[in-house]
Amino acid sequence: FKQVRFGWLYGTRDEENKTRVQVIYEPEQEGTEDDVEVLEDTLEDHNADALANALGLTRVGCILSTPKDERDFTLSAVEVARMARLQSKYGEHFVTAVVSTFEDEDDNWQVSFEAFQLSDLAIKIYDRGWFTGKCGVDENGDEARGVSKLSGEVMVERKDVTEVDNDFFLVTVPILDHEGEIATRFPVENRLHPIQTVEDLKDALRKDKPYQERLRDFHLLLFLAK
Repeated sequence: FKQVRFGWLYGTRDEENKTRVQVIYEPEQEGTEDDVEVLEDTLEDHNADALANALGLTRVGCILSTPKDERDFTLSAVEVARMARLQSKYGEHFVTAVVSTFEDEDDNWQVSFEAFQLSDLAIKIYDRGWFTGKCGVDENGDEARGVSKLSGEVMVERKDVTEVDNDFFLVTVPILDHEGEIATRFPVENRLHPIQTVEDLKDALRKDKPYQERLRDFHLLLFLAK
């Protein structure tokens, strides 16, 4: 939680368009306390897509972790602009999960999971090219990261404005429990620590389990794909 992190969610959707996530893949990225730059369409991305498709999975969303700080907003202007781009590209049922931290009444840090989609209006605004990815300013003229600056006017509370609080764009998605079939025991790709090695592969194959179960790990299979 010292930097923003990004991951792709692979899973399935049923006939009622309920999303069931089975795998998180973390692509190559450079994160800071404020944002993350994600490399897209890399060879590893194509390997991950091919592997997911072989397992009967598709990209159903993304996951974003925000640093442990005193955020007084849910998502920044940059994050909402990215969310709009991805939802417009992958379809209306694409979801964004947000992992954040907060301090409870006993001054202990807790982890929170929430899921969102952007409203139909937000996607229309994106398709018109009005999301700039820049934040607005507050009444004191200071940077307001939880406010999006638009290149066109929209009506909010009967006023024409070009700066909108990002919470107006967000639609909360309920989170349900399920147990996935694919393990996540192998070290995850593209993290600073630990780095995936052949020794990790040897350790995984030494386990006293049926062979197919030892290999039933997305990150291990992606490592083999290299």
